[in-house]
Amino acid sequence: MFDCSSIGNLLNLEVLSVANSAIEFLPPTIGNLKKLRLMDLTNCVGLRIGNGVFRNLVKLEELYMRVDDRDSFFLRVDDRKEINFMGDNYNEMEERLEHVSILEFEFFQNTSQPKNISFENLEQFKISVGRSLKGAFRKRKHSSQNTLKLAIKKEELLGTRLNELFEKTEELCLSVHDMNDLEDIDVKSSLHPSRFSSFHNLRVLVISECVKLKHLFTLGVAKDLKNLEHLEVYSCNNMEVLIHSESSGAETIIFPKLKFLSLICLPNLSGFSSNVNIIQLPQLVELGLATIPKFTSIFPKNNSETSCFLREEVVIPNLEKLHIRHMKNLKEIWPCELSIIEKINVSLLRTIEVTDCDNLVNLFPCNPLPLLSKLEDLQLQRCGSIKVLFNINMDCDGGIGESKCSLRSIQANQLGNLRELWSIKGVNNLSKRHLLIDGFHRVEYIEITTCKSFRNIFTPVTTNFDLRELKGIWINNDGETRRNNEVMKSIKQEQENIKSNEGASKVGPCISNIYSFPNLRQLKLWNFKEVEVVFEIEPIESVTTDDNEQLLPYLEELDIRHMDNMSHVWKCNWNNFLILQQQESFHNLTTIHMSSCKSIKYLFSPLMAKLLSNLKNLKIAICDDIEEVVSNRDDKGKENTRSTHTSATLFPVLGFLTLACLRNLNHIGGGGSQRTKDQSKVDGVSWSLCQFSREITIVDCDALSSVIPSYAVGKMQKLQILKIESCNSMTEVFETHVDEGNGAIKKFNNVTILRLPNLKILEIKDCDLVEHIFTFSSLESLGQLEELIVENCNGMDVIAREENGENPTSNIVVFPRLKSISLVNLPYLAGFFLGINEFLWPILDNVTIRDCPKMTMFTRGWSTAPKLKYMQTSLGEDTKQCNLNFHQESIIITKIKIRQLVSLLPSFQFYFVPPLFLSSSVYLCAKSERSTSSSPGTSKDIPSSFLNDTKIHLEDNGTIRKIIPYNALQQIQKLEEIHVWNCKLVKEVFEALEGKTSGSDDSQTVVTLPNLTKVELVFLQNLRYIWKSNRWITFEFPKLTRVSVSHCHKLEHIFTSSMIGSLLQLQELHISCCNKLEVVVKEENVIVKEEEDISQGKMNEIMLPHLKSLILDELPCLKGFCLGNKDFSLPLLNTFRIERCGAIRIFTKGNSATPELKEMETSVGSLYAGEGINSFIKNKE
Repeated sequence: MFDCSSIGNLLNLEVLSVANSAIEFLPPTIGNLKKLRLMDLTNCVGLRIGNGVFRNLVKLEELYMRVDDRDSFFLRVDDRKEINFMGDNYNEMEERLEHVSILEFEFFQNTSQPKNISFENLEQFKISVGRSLKGAFRKRKHSSQNTLKLAIKKEELLGTRLNELFEKTEELCLSVHDMNDLEDIDVKSSLHPSRFSSFHNLRVLVISECVKLKHLFTLGVAKDLKNLEHLEVYSCNNMEVLIHSESSGAETIIFPKLKFLSLICLPNLSGFSSNVNIIQLPQLVELGLATIPKFTSIFPKNNSETSCFLREEVVIPNLEKLHIRHMKNLKEIWPCELSIIEKINVSLLRTIEVTDCDNLVNLFPCNPLPLLSKLEDLQLQRCGSIKVLFNINMDCDGGIGESKCSLRSIQANQLGNLRELWSIKGVNNLSKRHLLIDGFHRVEYIEITTCKSFRNIFTPVTTNFDLRELKGIWINNDGETRRNNEVMKSIKQEQENIKSNEGASKVGPCISNIYSFPNLRQLKLWNFKEVEVVFEIEPIESVTTDDNEQLLPYLEELDIRHMDNMSHVWKCNWNNFLILQQQESFHNLTTIHMSSCKSIKYLFSPLMAKLLSNLKNLKIAICDDIEEVVSNRDDKGKENTRSTHTSATLFPVLGFLTLACLRNLNHIGGGGSQRTKDQSKVDGVSWSLCQFSREITIVDCDALSSVIPSYAVGKMQKLQILKIESCNSMTEVFETHVDEGNGAIKKFNNVTILRLPNLKILEIKDCDLVEHIFTFSSLESLGQLEELIVENCNGMDVIAREENGENPTSNIVVFPRLKSISLVNLPYLAGFFLGINEFLWPILDNVTIRDCPKMTMFTRGWSTAPKLKYMQTSLGEDTKQCNLNFHQESIIITKIKIRQLVSLLPSFQFYFVPPLFLSSSVYLCAKSERSTSSSPGTSKDIPSSFLNDTKIHLEDNGTIRKIIPYNALQQIQKLEEIHVWNCKLVKEVFEALEGKTSGSDDSQTVVTLPNLTKVELVFLQNLRYIWKSNRWITFEFPKLTRVSVSHCHKLEHIFTSSMIGSLLQLQELHISCCNKLEVVVKEENVIVKEEEDISQGKMNEIMLPHLKSLILDELPCLKGFCLGNKDFSLPLLNTFRIERCGAIRIFTKGNSATPELKEMETSVGSLYAGEGINSFIKNKE
């Protein structure tokens, strides 16, 4: 701890700043600085101020003492507490404040409220009482405005004389429970008798939780708020109006600078004002309304409407943003039959957001276009009664108008009854039809997600909408299935209806509609269960369009998911392929993602693939029937088109290829039934999909026998990353054999030598039939390889295979860039390479070899790895041998040394790699189920031979049920830390068997863990007990400082009452996401020795003297910390966070003393702790 006592010797010092430092104590010697003018203690968390510091600071003018670390990512939650005074220095500070002109201070404690302070000389200030100065409104965090934030009773407010500062205050946040209106706490100034109120300088006003407040402003106060820019009112349950006037005269109120207004949780609010003729809000640009149940509409139908919020007396000419949430009785925003939009001055609206308004039926009037002349963004969420967004009646009174909509984005989410975006009546009015066609021409993005009744974006009339700017469509029809056979088929039928019903000119088939989206860049179609075809491209002769018009020329991303009956993405009469090719249709498509489409058998034909010359990213996943990515099985007239693709280079820029969970995929490229024994006749289709890829990922493709075809192995010039996992039928990564049918296997004798000049990362996992990865001749091409990972491949014999007839070009093999090798759970691996060549690994510094029991050598020839310092093995790090030159002899010796160790661990295999180094920490990794070595039955405990270590880390284990068995409890005296993660069968951490005693039935064994400091338990889904105390055994933890428990869903308590008294050093207790946890400390009947003479008062009091941080998060069944009758004393607790604990009604049944706790973190933010945790929880019920 920094000792700043010597600073007191700097007698001429005028400025002292220790802001944002870790200083813990300000010594009395600072009081010697009689010339000090400025003291800055900002963010000195937990600072204690010694007695006498302020006594002689007679020239102090500026004092900064706020703690706003809650806005910082870099300070620990545990350290949050305000500055503390010692002795009489608070009274001394009050005397100094009479002369201070700049003050920043937070008053939390009742004993430290500013009761005797004169604020007459204050010019700049930020002061809070009963709450922090942390921002409570949507403004910049660091403001230079004079600020008051008060959570206080009216009597206390008037007693502190803080209201004298109102005249200088610019930001005012009030939570005064017994305030009747704002004038109730005003100060009448004798200097300005003509002024109505002292609030005339307010720019920001936030009012919350004022129980008695029925109206906020009287007429006089409202007229004086000429500078008000930001107004928020929330959680005032009795508020009826914002402005109230006793007289009924013709009054006009103007808020000339008000820009933001938010009204939230006002259940009795019935209107903006009473007895006021006109309210003008000329600069208001953003309005937010939430949880105000009395309103059925926002704008009025007529003058007599009483259930609307903005009646005709409220004038808002420049409103740009409207946010509406949780208005359960709201049926419409504007009345549907409204005829004269111009009377409502909201034509400048740019954003409308509506959320959780289940009774809302009409969003817009019947002639919305003039209203939407400036609207750019429309967002709706969870409004269950809306069926149509734009319900347009062209014959309604007032006409459709000549305005054009500026709407750019439409987003609808979870609108259960939404069926369509546009519904139009009066379409036979030919004179107005062009207005509709052009009316939405600026729309760029349409998103419809989780709207179970949604059918179509386009209806018969809207088919010819001008949507030239549309760039993105995302439809997630996660609900009822559609009946369409194609996404665009209904459009074709609707065009025919227009033709027959209205005598319109002939309109082409569905492709013509796609032509109307020339700028579409993103198309997402999800959960259209009955769709069979996405793009059905008809003969070009039937399309009425310009010869130069292209088909989706700017489409960049195509995302198709959960299309269960889709058989084709593109279905085309390929006799017209040359025309499409000349148009360069789809030529900007760069990304395709297709997943969970059960019926499709292939994605591209070779002809369609030729159009996609700019495809860069292709991902296909969970498509059960797909057999090939590229196939010509459905090409028609291929005799006429073969010349168009025989010499074609397909996918020349494809950089990323991901194929996952495709159980029937047997070829990455194509060929299929067309594939011949003469590989030169494949015309480049089969291998071209992966030829230019920089990154290839193949996962769970069980029918795939190899990744790279034999005729492509010499052409993978760009490949940098190759990852293969869980391909159960794969026998080779790089093909050297081909199935000729009838069970015959042909081996290629003159196969091209594998060349991978840019490969950097190679991962092979869970491929049991792969016996090797490389041949020796290919190793010299791996000059860029940096990382090699091979895991869980039961059939792997060697990494690089030596083949007969190979003539290596050099006796020394060099891997110039290889840094990391990981070989894990390869039960039959004999070595990396078993030839006689030498190997050089100049920068290799990370080698991991685990569970490779048959590995007798790494390389038969000499291996040199000058930077390798250790190797990771199943038992830790081996620092004794790091040159990879180990052989059979050393293996035998090492196995003898660890034979006893292996026999003690039947559920774990610790195989040799070189001689092993055991550190003081033991890290246990579960034996893979794939291992075939014979071992005894499965163990349920960690063996006692490992319990003399200081740390236990156990992760991802599926066999252990008890971490520390009963018979090992006395052997863990050195244990300091225990960390257990994701061990699904663990039921107990410290086992305590019932009936295990050494004496009589009434005796109790006390197990002390003298050095245990940390316990961390995460994702233990079957854990029921951490330490199961009972009448025969109990636990004590004299040095335990930190306990963290998370995602242990069967755990019902953490401690028992018998052990809680031993936690004298516990500092942090963090518990989260434990669904069945009911209490933290469980009360139990404990046998107490009769000779112990303890008074009843002491027996019922438990102290955790060092507990500083307590976090309880997402514990839905938590009823309390302890439900016994004991009192709890937590003298140092300064951080308490409780969130999402809906069942808690009390902290402790007894008293709970937390003198240092000033503020509590909750789901709604930081709140004043008040009289204690029990009182706080009861008040918040």
